[in-house]
Formats: sequence, C-alpha cells, structure tokens
Amino acid sequence: MNVEHPQRRAFNLVVMPDGSRIAPAVCTFDKQGTVVSVESLNEELPFVEWVGGKLYLRQKMALSK
Repeated sequence: MNVEHPQRRAFNLVVMPDGSRIAPAVCTFDKQGTVVSVESLNEELPFVEWVGGKLYLRQKMALSK
C-alpha cells in the first residue's frame, strides 16, 4: 500500500507576506510547490523534512483576464 503524504518542510523562520514571523515553522506544499499552509512547529511531526534557514513568502498575484 503506497500512501501519499503532503510535502512538509520545517524552517527556522518563515516571514509571511504581511511581515509577520513564525519561528520555527512547518510549511505544507502542494504538488506544484506552492505553500498551502504555515504553522508553528511546537513538537516533532511525522513526515516533515528539516530544511532550516529562512523562508520569505510573498503574496501570489492574481491573473487578470
């Protein structure tokens, strides 16, 4: 049985688009590599890859038609 888990990576610091900071933090990525959630890392979580360092997030621009 092959169970697919969401890709989650941990960072020392994540700076959100509004400038707020979460440290340490776990980011969940979709299959395209887009961050879909950020949460504070308070305990060891399964299936999380420790990357370390800082991740700066920016607001995704909406495409106009």
